[in-house]
Amino acid sequence: MALPKTYQRMHGKQTPPVAYLKSYRLVSKQVPPERVRLQAMLAHASFLECADDGLESLGVNIKRNHVHWTHPRTMNPAHRQPSSFTREQFWQHVDQCYRIAYTDDDSLTGSILMFGCVAKERHAKAWSAQHRDEHHHCATYCSMQHYWVKVAKISRDRFGVYMNAVAHKGYAEMWRYLREATPKKPLAELDAELYLSPLHPRGQELTELLEINAKSVACRAGHASALGVLGGQRKRPRVDSVFELVKKHRIKKLAEMEIIGHREAGEGSSAVAELCTRTGHKMQQLIDNANRVIDAPKLLEESGLTLMDKLRRGAAHLDCECGGAWIDGAVDVLDRNKITPQCFAKAILRALELGAKRGVSVGIVGKAGCGKSMLVEPLEKVFVTGAKPQKNSSAPLASSVGVDILLWQDYKHHEATLSFTDLLSYLVGESVDVRVLGEKNVKVRNKAPLIYSGRKPISSDFADADERSEYDEMMMERFTIFSFNTPIPKTQRKANHPHCGKCCAAFYLKYGIGTASPAAAATNPPSGSGQTISPNSGLAQQLLLLQQLHSTGALDAQEFGAAKAKLLV
Repeated sequence: MALPKTYQRMHGKQTPPVAYLKSYRLVSKQVPPERVRLQAMLAHASFLECADDGLESLGVNIKRNHVHWTHPRTMNPAHRQPSSFTREQFWQHVDQCYRIAYTDDDSLTGSILMFGCVAKERHAKAWSAQHRDEHHHCATYCSMQHYWVKVAKISRDRFGVYMNAVAHKGYAEMWRYLREATPKKPLAELDAELYLSPLHPRGQELTELLEINAKSVACRAGHASALGVLGGQRKRPRVDSVFELVKKHRIKKLAEMEIIGHREAGEGSSAVAELCTRTGHKMQQLIDNANRVIDAPKLLEESGLTLMDKLRRGAAHLDCECGGAWIDGAVDVLDRNKITPQCFAKAILRALELGAKRGVSVGIVGKAGCGKSMLVEPLEKVFVTGAKPQKNSSAPLASSVGVDILLWQDYKHHEATLSFTDLLSYLVGESVDVRVLGEKNVKVRNKAPLIYSGRKPISSDFADADERSEYDEMMMERFTIFSFNTPIPKTQRKANHPHCGKCCAAFYLKYGIGTASPAAAATNPPSGSGQTISPNSGLAQQLLLLQQLHSTGALDAQEFGAAKAKLLV
């Protein structure tokens, strides 16, 4: 990029800083060449000064009554550097520039400049050694608003002194900057010999001036805000803290937040209503995030509990919603389908204890109306559960991340929604990339066992028969399958049958923990299993029954392998 001659005169062939180049590129297509050179020069001066002072340069086209000038060291020895001025001499230079730029014959000073002060400063620490050299700050008090660039141009072109203006709102703010220590400007770096111009107020006069100026700035800010409201530019109401709002009102759901917004809007405060309007569906996520912080100690304690601990806690502390009727109903459903409560409960407890492992998840398949869902739905009140993938969802496994168990009711596999091979990996805890809406894919090793109900075992829909059979067998090996084929008579079905979490947990603990050991079960097959293998049944059904017999201990591993091999011949 060809640099303007102004920069070359100032700094020769030295590479300009990023701030200079950025400023030059941004303004070069928008303003005349002379203004480009001036603004680029000022950007560079501002870069040198602001790097250490933490100041913001004043915009080129902005007018101010009172201007805070800076005079940094440049890298061209032909120019007048701060070390060539005393504090008083630099004030005389600024005063001369104002008399040329903004003459006022009625003023005691001959210009709009009334008084000011000058400080020499030197940074103990700077971004480079050369910028530890001294530099000037000059706070000026003028009788009218003016363009500071006009004064800076006269200083540059006539006297070779490069000055920049800093964004301060009033004289009181400039005075505090030069006289009060801050973390960025410790007391040791303040000028102890501040120069005050001849007409500068002193003592009580100065105190009153600074107080009046500070109040004036605050008043103008409030007036501008009021004008904005009258002009239709109403300031958006703000909520101090979503976290405090959730904590104060113990909000758990979006509807609760909307009710509060509605009520407060009726009372004249629309902050909460505006927040709900702007965030929309994201508000529930904000509420959830706040509750996670509020419940952090409880969640930390929860993370140390096993699924069996949670099952015992549910049995002990949840409220009964059925008067003890749920357990009798569960036993009746299992008896109708010739499945012992001990066998079924043992399979559920095994899944809770081992998690996502091969042959551990539980499948409940068969006809509608047999009570399949009734047996497992209350687990939602005991554990954090993940629902089945929604058909055609772009993030089918998003709801399954971080849950205790996967509880998929009436599940039927759709390859277009979820890859069959990904599901095979997911169910045994192999690493799978899971898409979460609004975030990058999350690498997940699933630990949650799957308990699902459906008409048939989960199967693929691959076109090739051999491939389909192979993958279906792999899926079968991941489950203990229970077949339900005896519907409950319609006259005995209750649409409002309570899903009691307490009795459900008690049922699985009662019948699951008291079962015989695997060795005893192999010697004495469960009499209530009632399952036989018919040569006329379909291959999938025969494999299902074999798997069930093996999982309940009726067949050992060698017998199961031999029977399966015979079927697959």
